[in-house]
Amino acid sequence: MAKDVDGVQRAALFTVLRGLEIQGQKWLKDPVSAKAKNALQQAGKASFLSEAYLRSQAANTKGCFPQDQYLLIRPPKKQTSTVCALSCHWDFEQDEPVLSCYLGIWTPRPVPIADADGNMQRPIVFLGYRYETPDIEGTKHKFYHTQPCRSMDRERRDLPTAVHHHTAMPTLQLAAEQPADLLINMAISLHGREYVQELFTDMIKLRPPKAPAEYVKRIKLWF
Repeated sequence: MAKDVDGVQRAALFTVLRGLEIQGQKWLKDPVSAKAKNALQQAGKASFLSEAYLRSQAANTKGCFPQDQYLLIRPPKKQTSTVCALSCHWDFEQDEPVLSCYLGIWTPRPVPIADADGNMQRPIVFLGYRYETPDIEGTKHKFYHTQPCRSMDRERRDLPTAVHHHTAMPTLQLAAEQPADLLINMAISLHGREYVQELFTDMIKLRPPKAPAEYVKRIKLWF
């Protein structure tokens, strides 16, 4: 029997996802730089998922985001040419909840490269990181962790613009106790600890289903 029998951990996960969606839409409504628009075209080719979609998925104990459709995430304030997005698949029917979230970062190439005409350009490249619950098989990654990746799905299809970094190392252990905590770690990695309070302010204002009171209390104590 899965630990999430009463749906508390799943409810926490989808409430955090909905809060992240609201934050992403707030960023999108601000004036977006021309360079960021270029990155947006690559990240959102099939459009971005809405808060209503996330709300509709909250009752599903097992599922994933549609292929090539992502959740827009607010990028760090100083990264004005960068776009961030998230893809997730989850399974709360296992003995332990399973979650994999793929953070995609589309950003101009840090070092310019010459095009066919010899002009120096900074094309958009993709950087990926997956955030995962402890492995249910094997013994190597029996902890909450993050790793680099070159894809946005569990089939691990490399994106054409992905930077060719290693996908098996490093594996970084995260301070987490349940699936929703992975998203908190992801948000901190982009914005710092102070951002969590801003995120939770939006989460508390969400229409039902609300975040479980015990999860909100635990995060407040955590921070």
